[in-house]
Amino acid sequence: MSAFFIASLFSCLSVSAQTNNLSLQCQSREFDQIVNITNVYDGDTVRTDTSEKIRLIGINTPETGKKEYPAQPLANEAKNALVALLAHSHNKVGLQFGKDKRDRYQRLLAHVFLPDGTNVQQYLLEQGLAAYIVVPPNTEKIGCYQNAERKARQQKKGMWSIPDYEYKNTNSLSATDAGFRFIEGNVIHVGQSKKAIWLNMEGKTALRISKDNLVDFGPHFPEKIVGKRVQARGWLHYNKKRKELFMHVRHPASMVIMEQLKN
Repeated sequence: MSAFFIASLFSCLSVSAQTNNLSLQCQSREFDQIVNITNVYDGDTVRTDTSEKIRLIGINTPETGKKEYPAQPLANEAKNALVALLAHSHNKVGLQFGKDKRDRYQRLLAHVFLPDGTNVQQYLLEQGLAAYIVVPPNTEKIGCYQNAERKARQQKKGMWSIPDYEYKNTNSLSATDAGFRFIEGNVIHVGQSKKAIWLNMEGKTALRISKDNLVDFGPHFPEKIVGKRVQARGWLHYNKKRKELFMHVRHPASMVIMEQLKN
């Protein structure tokens, strides 16, 4: 699909963004499609007037709740913030698709922009209503999104003022913690299967890194990682058969290796 080139409609974000190289990564004047949004499901998923679902690349917002599962803190605030933001542009947005254009649910994957140049993902991150995520190969704006979250964390905005979104020790995790989580723990063993490297942590929790993704982690990974403390973000899954939790880590930006082991 050819791209639309919008020179005047999509302008710079703000004065502060112009002086920040990381924020500049969020901007673009070239778009794959201009669409009208007719429904907002939550803070990171919307629908167009052609019934296409769009999943915003690079962020995850609190879950709004389903059936017996209650909404997470600030889920409604994230959704309402997105609704209000889109209202300023009469629900018209520009899309920039990722290298992977669709996810396994067949939703379009896109960076979303308002007519005044506002990057929607960046805005939600700076308000503390979203956390950055990294799913290769859609990594082109990760530097900007990390920086936007960092600002919100430093100011303790939104999610970052609530204990629910703090890093949780792997020793305290249970099957009920399945879902998007921030976790922290000591690596006690490194294992290997045919398709992945496994970082086994305290509390029967493991980080799974596909061998297809290892190229992004550097040539010496995971040497000397045993005994290090690791922070990671992503979706925790519970293996009923093994009674263990595991998290797929697809990019080094989703994981921080601490220099010292904490007692």
